[in-house]
Amino acid sequence: MTVIETLDFYKVDYNLKGTRAWLRCPSGKHIDNNPSFNIDIDSGLGHCFSCSFSTNMTSFLKAIGKDSNVHIITTGKKEKKLASNTNILLVRGKILDVYENMEVYNYLKKIGCSDKFIDNYEVSYSKYAEFIDEETQKRLIERNLDSKPTKFIKKVLVPVYRENRLINIIGRDYTEQQELKEVYPKGGISDHLFNIENVDYNLPLVVNEGFKNLVKIWRNYSNVVSTFGTSISTNNGLMWKAKELCKFNQIILFLDNDIAGNIYAEQFHKIYSEYGKGTLRIVQDNRTFIDKKGKEKGYDANNCSDEEIQNHLKLKNGVPDMNSLMKFNEWFNSDIIKEIYRKKDYNYNLI
Repeated sequence: MTVIETLDFYKVDYNLKGTRAWLRCPSGKHIDNNPSFNIDIDSGLGHCFSCSFSTNMTSFLKAIGKDSNVHIITTGKKEKKLASNTNILLVRGKILDVYENMEVYNYLKKIGCSDKFIDNYEVSYSKYAEFIDEETQKRLIERNLDSKPTKFIKKVLVPVYRENRLINIIGRDYTEQQELKEVYPKGGISDHLFNIENVDYNLPLVVNEGFKNLVKIWRNYSNVVSTFGTSISTNNGLMWKAKELCKFNQIILFLDNDIAGNIYAEQFHKIYSEYGKGTLRIVQDNRTFIDKKGKEKGYDANNCSDEEIQNHLKLKNGVPDMNSLMKFNEWFNSDIIKEIYRKKDYNYNLI
């Protein structure tokens, strides 16, 4: 029998999510009203994220008092694979399932990733991997430049697609100990909007700078994209992502509370005023906190609770109320923004 057939045969109460069956922990160590034990239906390996109790199917059946000689068919531990439609090469290393590593899974939960987000966006991880865009590598070799792949050491991996083609990979440090928090493959395309293929152009679009903030906003309102930083134009003109954003009639910038976020708002307002035809609104949490190094940092979306994000976006029936959100000029002329610029000795000029 397969893993699922075995669970059904023994009348085990479970909830199937993707390739994992979630159920109450059979260890007897704790009350598990919100099931934290899961079994990978391909490998038959089980793990509890509350007490770390782990099993294979034989020991699982013993734990529930169903010792049996039934033969259970499994396919072995899974290794994730990247999409084949890409120039991005995995030079060495392995791509692994986040559900099989408690440290990685807990990190994703900490930053707001639900199981639905993990499954929908094919989130995986690697202890060590090297990636590079194939065409970029060829050009660098031809010019005798550094053609070494980018190293992804203990990174969560999030594939980035455009028109069903893998164009980049977001690599975030799941240990939260590394100096470099986020990396990308050499040659990966950053002139893009993460999640753009899943949004509704007829609804208000929330725009933020990075993946980590998008995760928290997505939990509350899924019509959101991130811009891979604050750059939206070059000396040669508008970047692809700026042109795409100008197609939306209703945009909400969810800004980081720092100088980069504020300058980003100025730049986007200027571009959208010229090339866009809709309504622009600003959301920003003006609180600050002291980080581990004793430095004052501004809030971003990931610092906010779900309730705070819902309040910031003025959600009504699940959709932001544009009329209740702050207009650009109201935000830019506010005393808080003027004070931030004064402290940073920034040249304050209203566009």
